[in-house]
Amino acid sequence: MSPDQIAQLKSAPPRVRLWVTYWGSGADNYVPVRITLIDGQPLEFYRGGQHDEGYSYSVERYVYDRESGIVSLEFIQDGRDCDGRHSSCVELEWPVNSATRPWEDWSTGEPVERPEFPIAYFDKVDSSQRDYSAEMAGY
Repeated sequence: MSPDQIAQLKSAPPRVRLWVTYWGSGADNYVPVRITLIDGQPLEFYRGGQHDEGYSYSVERYVYDRESGIVSLEFIQDGRDCDGRHSSCVELEWPVNSATRPWEDWSTGEPVERPEFPIAYFDKVDSSQRDYSAEMAGY
């Protein structure tokens, strides 16, 4: 490791606090949640279950890497309904101390000043999706 990399690592915080939006109860109800990420310790949110056409679940997995200064987010969805099984995955990254977006009033969409913790603005790194029925049909 170079002296610059060592200095950067020493200046990087051992933990990062940020606000994320998380699916609450009710239709179209995202709620702000403040999370603390510790270097190398994943934090995961799960939700899902059975419904009248099958099942669905999703996982949000956050990981902070102090050495690179990156918070990674992996969002995975899987489910089965009347059209068969389908899944998707999106990988995102947020360089700590980079772009954030303002809070929004959930009813109007207008920005609201909340300087104590920003909502991280994640950049898409990769994504994939599968439609298992379409694959079996040769599409």
